Amino acid sequence: MTIEVSRDKTSEDVIPKIIEMKETIKTEKEIQFFNDHIKGKSTEEISNMLNEKIKSDEVVEILLAEETSDDGGIIALSGFYFQFLVTIEYLIGLINEEWDYILIDHHQDVITIKEDKIRVIQVKTKNVEYCDVSETKLYTEWIQKLFIMDDMFKGDSQKTEFELVTNFIVKNSPKVEVEIYHNNHEFDMKIQQNSFFRKVHKYSQQGGFNSLSSEEYLEELLSKFKITKKDSEDYIYKIASGIGGLFNERFKASKEDIDFLIGYICSTCYYPSNPSVQVIDKSKASRIFEELRGRFDSSARQHVETEDSISKIDNYILNLHNTLSKSPSYSDLNNCITEFDGELKESIFGSNNIYSILSRFIERVYSSPRINVGSRHNIDNSVKELLDLVFYIKLATGGKVTIDDKHSKLLLKFIGNRKYSFFNLDDIDDHEKGIAKFKEVFKMCDIHEKIMLFSDNILRLVFSGDFNDLKFPTEHFIEIGSGDIPTAEDMRTIPFEVETDSIAKVTYRVHVMNGSNSMKQDLLRNRILPTIENYKEYVKKKLG
Repeated sequence: MTIEVSRDKTSEDVIPKIIEMKETIKTEKEIQFFNDHIKGKSTEEISNMLNEKIKSDEVVEILLAEETSDDGGIIALSGFYFQFLVTIEYLIGLINEEWDYILIDHHQDVITIKEDKIRVIQVKTKNVEYCDVSETKLYTEWIQKLFIMDDMFKGDSQKTEFELVTNFIVKNSPKVEVEIYHNNHEFDMKIQQNSFFRKVHKYSQQGGFNSLSSEEYLEELLSKFKITKKDSEDYIYKIASGIGGLFNERFKASKEDIDFLIGYICSTCYYPSNPSVQVIDKSKASRIFEELRGRFDSSARQHVETEDSISKIDNYILNLHNTLSKSPSYSDLNNCITEFDGELKESIFGSNNIYSILSRFIERVYSSPRINVGSRHNIDNSVKELLDLVFYIKLATGGKVTIDDKHSKLLLKFIGNRKYSFFNLDDIDDHEKGIAKFKEVFKMCDIHEKIMLFSDNILRLVFSGDFNDLKFPTEHFIEIGSGDIPTAEDMRTIPFEVETDSIAKVTYRVHVMNGSNSMKQDLLRNRILPTIENYKEYVKKKLG
C-alpha cells in the first residue's frame, strides 16, 4: 500500500485552531500519568509496560474497567488502553485514506479531520454492560464538552460531527429518552425537542455553556451527535483484524502488535506539552504503516497462524482425552484420538488453518471477518462443535481424516473413502431449513466445486448446531439438480477426466445426516458402554 502525502488547505487551516485550544493546563493526575508511563520512554518500553500490566487473557476485564475520571483525560491504564483502541480504529481509517488528520488529545480524546468534515470523539468506560442515562454525566457535562468545539469551526466549510464512544450501552431512563442517538449513523438525524433535549438545554445554561443556550443551535448540534457502543469482548479482535487487514485479509494482529502500535504512537505522537506533535497526518501515518509492515512479514504471519491453529487443536485433543478417559474403552479410544490428532495437524501443516475451516463451517466463505476476529471462547466452542462430530464419524466408520482446501463456500472432509460436507445451522433452524440453505449455497458454487462435491461417490451432508432435530428423519436422502453447462475453458481446467454430458443437467444424490449438538451429547453419554465394539456400533447407528 502506498500512502500519498497530500495536504488539503482547508484541513490544514483548522489545525492551528485546535492546537491553540489544546494549550490549556492539564490536570495533575494526567501529567503524572504521562510522566510515569510515557515521557522519555521508547516504543519497546511502553509496549513492555502494557504487556506487563495488561495480559492477553485479561483484555476483556480491562475494557470493562471502572470509569475513568472526567476532569482531565487518561488517568487509569484501562482508560488509556480503551481510548487508544478507538484511536487505532481511526488511524486504520486514516491509512485507508478515509481521513486527512487525527489529533490525539487529552481534552477531547480524538479529533479526526477531512476536507469536508471534522469529527470530535470522546471516549468513556464503565464496568457495566448497561447504564441509564441519568446515571451518567452525559447531559450534565459530557455532551457540552463535545459541543463547545463547534464554536472553533464556525465559518469553515467542514461539517462538524460529534461521537461518544462507550464500552457500555447508554439506556433511556424512565424520564429521559436517549437511545435514538445509537442509530444516528450518518450524523444527520432530524431530532425533536424531547426529554433529553430539555435536559441538555437545562444543564448547559446552569453550567455556563452560554453558546448552547439557543434552542435552534442546540437542535443543530444534537442532529450531528452519535453514541457508539464498542462491545468489550469483541472490540480488540476487531482492531486486530483491522490492523492485519492492512496487509492481508486473512491476517490478524496479535496483542503484542497492538501494544507495539500504542507504544509507537505514544513515543512519536503523544506529547501534551507540545500539541502540534499530537497531530497524525498522512506522512506520519505512512511511517506508522511501514513500522507495522516489518511486523507482518508474510512468512512469519503464516507461521503464527499455523502455530495458533495447532495450539487450538492441542487444547481440543487434551479436552477430548479428559472427556473420554472415563469410558471403559478408553485404551482403544486413546489410539483413535492420537491418530485423529495427527491427521488434523497434517491438514494444518498443509494449506488449511483453523480460521478458514471454521469460516466455511459456520459462514460458508473461505475467510470470514466474524470468525477471524471472534473471541477465544467462541472460537474454542466452534472448534469443539465441529471436531467432536468429525471424531465420532471417524470412530464409527474408520479411515483417515483429510480436509479439503479447494472449496471456498463449503467445508468438505474425507473420512476414509467417504466424503462429508459439514454445515452449521442456527438454533431457529430445522433439517428442512438446513436443506434449503445448502441448496442456496450449492447454487453459488462454481462448476469445479460442484464436480468435486459429487465426483466418485455420494456426498454426506452433516448438519451441526443447536437446531431443532426432533423430527429429523432417519436414512434421509435428497436430490439436487444442477443445470450448469460447462464451457470449453471449464473443461480444460477440470483436474480429471470427465464428459461434458455427465456434468450438465445432472441430479445429485445427497445423504443428509443429523449431527446436532443434542445428538453429540447423547453419543458422549453412552461412552459408558462396556466395549469399544458396542460403542462404535451405537455411534454408527445413531449417526446413520
